[in-house]
This record gives sequence, C-alpha cells and structure tokens, in this order.
Amino acid sequence: MRNCLNIYLITTLLCFTGALSVYGQEDTKQPISGSQIYSVYDPNAPTQKQNSLQLGLQYYRNQEYDKSASVFGSLYEDDPTHTNYTYYLYSLIGKKDFRDAEKLVKKQIRNFPGNVRYQIDLGYLYVTLGEVKKGRKVYRDAIESLPADQRTIKDLANSFVGKRENDLAMETYIKGRELLQGTYGFENELAALYYRMEQFEKMVETYLSLAENDVTKISYVQNRLQYYMSNDTDGSIHEALRSQLLKSVQKNPDERFFADFLLWLAIQEKDYEMALRQAKALDKRFDQTGNIVFNIATLSTSANRFSVAEEAFQYILKNYEGDPIYESSLSGYAHSSFMNYKLLSNELKTERKEEMRIQLEDAVEGVSTANIAIRNYRDLAEFYCFYDFNPERGIEILNTILEDRLVKSSYKQEVKLDLADIYLFSGDPWEATLLLSQVEKANKNEPIGHEAKLRNARLSYYIGEYGWAEGQLDILKAATSKLIANDAMNLYLFISENKDNDTLSPALDVFAQAELLVFRRLYTKATALLDSLYNVSSAHPIADDILYKKGEIAVLQGDDILADSLFSMVHEYFPKSILADDAIMQQIHIAKRQNNEQKAASLNEKILFDYPASIFAVEARQEFRAWLEEKRAQETIPLPQMEQ
Repeated sequence: MRNCLNIYLITTLLCFTGALSVYGQEDTKQPISGSQIYSVYDPNAPTQKQNSLQLGLQYYRNQEYDKSASVFGSLYEDDPTHTNYTYYLYSLIGKKDFRDAEKLVKKQIRNFPGNVRYQIDLGYLYVTLGEVKKGRKVYRDAIESLPADQRTIKDLANSFVGKRENDLAMETYIKGRELLQGTYGFENELAALYYRMEQFEKMVETYLSLAENDVTKISYVQNRLQYYMSNDTDGSIHEALRSQLLKSVQKNPDERFFADFLLWLAIQEKDYEMALRQAKALDKRFDQTGNIVFNIATLSTSANRFSVAEEAFQYILKNYEGDPIYESSLSGYAHSSFMNYKLLSNELKTERKEEMRIQLEDAVEGVSTANIAIRNYRDLAEFYCFYDFNPERGIEILNTILEDRLVKSSYKQEVKLDLADIYLFSGDPWEATLLLSQVEKANKNEPIGHEAKLRNARLSYYIGEYGWAEGQLDILKAATSKLIANDAMNLYLFISENKDNDTLSPALDVFAQAELLVFRRLYTKATALLDSLYNVSSAHPIADDILYKKGEIAVLQGDDILADSLFSMVHEYFPKSILADDAIMQQIHIAKRQNNEQKAASLNEKILFDYPASIFAVEARQEFRAWLEEKRAQETIPLPQMEQ
C-alpha cells in the first residue's frame, strides 16, 4: 500500500509542477526542480530497474542532466510510462538536446495520439527553441480540434496552465463549455484560473454564478472564497466580492441568494454593523421571524461587540413581543446594555446608574426561565457589588441562585466564581479561596476548573504566598485554554522576576497589595502605595510595572491626561521593558478617545520602527497605512512606501 502511495505521490507532484498536467494548477518556470522529486519504490519491479530509477532521480536532483538523460532514456525504452517520459524529456531539455527532445515528444504523440498533453509538450518545446509561431500553431490546432469530452478539455487546459499559457487555458475552458452545451460549465476551473491571473472581479462573478445556479455548491464556493480571502493581503478579493454583492443586491432586491451571501461576507469580515443592517433587511423582506437578527446579536455578543448586540436585541424586543425568542432577547439586551455600561466614563456611569439598575432588575423579573435569567442575575450581582458598592446585596442574589434546584450545576460553578470575586472585593479572601477551591475540585480537567485555579493562584499572590502561587501557575502553563495558559505564564514570570529572595520580597509585597486594592476599587489607596513604592524602588525591576499600573488606575479613574503621561514614562524610561509596547498601545487608545488621530498615527509608527516584533505590529501597520491613505486623499500628497 505504501509503495502505491509513493508512486501516487510522485505522479501527483509532477501534475502540480506542470510536467504532468492531468489536473495540475501550479506555475513552473522550470518544468521540474530537483527539490520536487519523491522516491518511487516498487517491490515487484526488478532490482536493477529500481536502482536505475533511484540513480536517475539522484542525477536529476543534482541537475546532472547528461547522466539523468542517459538513465531515463534507457528506462523509457524499456517501459515508456508517462513518468519515465517526463523525466527523460526534461533531462534532455536541461542538457539542451532539443533535437532528441523533439523526437521523443513526437514518438509519444504517435504512441498516444489521443493525449493532448503531448501536443502541448511539442508546442512548448518549439516556443522554448524560439520557434514561437510554430509552437503557437500547435497550441491553436489542439484547441480547434477539441472533442466534446470533459476530461480531454480539462487535460488540455491544465497543460496550458502548466506552461504558463493562462489565456489559452481560459480559451480552452470557454470553448469546452460551448462543446458540452450546458452539461458542464467549468465554473470552478475558470474561477481558479481567474484567481491565478489576479482577475478577481471575474473570479468572484464566476463563483457567485456557480453557487446561484446550484445551491448545493454554496458551501463549497464560500469555503473557496474564504480560503482566498485569508491570503488576500491587500484586500482586493474582499473588495471585489463586496462590490459585486452590493450591486447584485441592489439589482435583484427580491432575490434572497445575494442578500444571504452579503450577510455571510459581513460575518467573515467581522463587520457586525453591516451584518446587522443586512440581517434586518433580510428579516423584513424574507424571514419575518427575528431569528437572523437574533443570530447576529448572539455573534456580536460572543465577539464583545456589545453595541451591535444591544441594537439587535432591541430590534427583536420591538418587533417580536410574545415570540419564542423574546425572552432570550430580553435577557441578551440587558446583558449587552450592562457590558456597554461598564465601558462608560465614570461620569456617565454615575449619571446612568439608576437606569442600569432598573433595566437589570426588570430583566430578572421578566425572564421566567431560570437558566436563561442566570446571566442577568450575575450581572445584577456584579452591578450591586462593583458599581453600587453594595456587596451584601450581590452576595444575597448569588446565594439565591445557588439554592435554586432548577439552575444547572455548570451555571452554579460560574456563580461561585462570581461570589468569590465579591468576597475578595469585600475583604474576605478566605471565603473567596474556599469557593474557588470547591470549583477547582469539582472541575479538575475542565476550563472552569483551570479558571478557578488561576484565580486562587492570583489570590495567593495578593496575600504574599508566592511559592504556592508559582506552583499552581506552573501547572496552568500547560492548560488547554490559551488565554488561561498565557495569563498563568505572565503572572508566573512577573512573580519570579520581581522576588528579591526566597524569604523577603518587600517591593513585590507592596505591589501585590496595591493590585488587590485596585481590584477592590480603592484607587486612591492603591495609588498612594505605588507612589511610596516608586520613591524607594525606582531602580528595582518592578519600577516599570509601577508606572504602568498607575497608568491603568488613571484610566479607571477617567484621567486620560495623567494616564497618557504615565504610559509615556514607561517606554521613555524603560524602552526595553516588556511593557513598553503595551504602554504605547494604551496611549493609542487614549488618543483615539480624544479624537487625536495625528498622535495615534505617530504612536503606531513608533511601534513599527521601535518595536517591529511586537504583537501589536500588524495592527499598528494597518492603522498607520489607513491614516496615510486618508491623509493622502485629503491633501493629495505622495504615499510613502511601507515595509512589508
């Protein structure tokens, strides 16, 4: 079986190099390179033939074409297979023995008169020799003598592709479509060829035609387009597809196919605003159940696009009261509203606090299904604890859920995590660690168990138990959840890098206490601790962390001016700190909030040139390019070349 597979591999490889052009789709300047050779082993063949084949392949790899031509010439005379023919032909071409190469191709044509691939080999040989007119005539004769046979048409087109004659391949497919009279349209092959030729508008048009005419091909077409778009570095394919779909939707408003496809594209591009607009249009014109809009609301929630989710849920509440999705939408609307509330400035939080409380209370009362309302109960408890500073009420709400027999056990585990946070906020770390240990023990190999272990390790760090914390974090570095593993790794490294010795770490002790105060929303006390620590630890490895943490506190307090200054100090005073690029990104976020696009662009440029290996480099490059293009459009200035 393995031997057959090896033979199959080499044959397949040659197809893709253009040497064998059965279904190959790859360009090749050289017909076959040495690095593209696989070994062929057939235990049923005589040992001498096996050895000769291996020797010939080795010569070919080493570009010793005189020797490989001699070996494959002998093999071809004994066994004129396509593989032996191909290696013999390109060995002759490699040694520039064009006369024998021509004789060989003509002999192969006589032996296999119905195989169009060999005709194209002859034409290619003439073109290589400089007899272009003669070679083109061979190509033209092959096209004009095409039979109405799907396999032959594909073979001829693929042969042209292997010789970089894409226009002739296109002509072959188009003539083949006419010959087959609608029984097969070669849309897939044409679309792939358009992609090779970078004619993306025609590619998109062809794929859409294929999917529109055969609904069973929709998933296939979407998968192909998704693949091409994943390699679409300059956005040309995205733009071609979006433009074509928008035109088609406007031209055919009553045809659902294009509207559905446009929605799919918006989701692929994570353009949830466009997705919601399209979902609403589909719902009003075709669906009228709210389900499409509900799906977009759910996707937006998962992507943390809560403003879109809030608008989507609101649409359902307005238009589908009493429908099955109404209760879930009421729950989702309250949750997305609360998530947006958490992003508001402190001033707006205070202004809208009572409105938020009423909305959360109404959701809890309006959603009758316990397992749907669970999210709203958790939000309400969080609101009372962290925004109304009434942790007792939050504890009361969560304990009510834990006592409810109708609530799933898995949901109760999440509630215990919330309850642990509230106890920690209230200054009771022992009750918090008890709850976290319960969740960890009950879910040892589950993500929620790993989350509980991580929170317990962080709690131990807060109270100065660094050894125990490091032990737990070391285990979590191998967690299946990448997010948990990364968080564990970061905290582990932070502790190990900032411990002074095995017994005393006064700087780390104070910093950990300050972090706990931040968690408890005691920002003034935390800042005072960090100020005192920085005054005596400006030369300590923890100094950059102190400035960064103070910047984060300033953001939480709504003081963007102070935060910007502190983040600037991080990368100015500690340019080699692992927090330097993070600090610049924080400044970029602040500049955007202040609508200072010039400063944001300057900071993006700083990341590109000072921290090119940063995880933010791709995002910075995209934003800086966009800013340059916008500025160019406004000022008509030359656009500088950016490094890839």
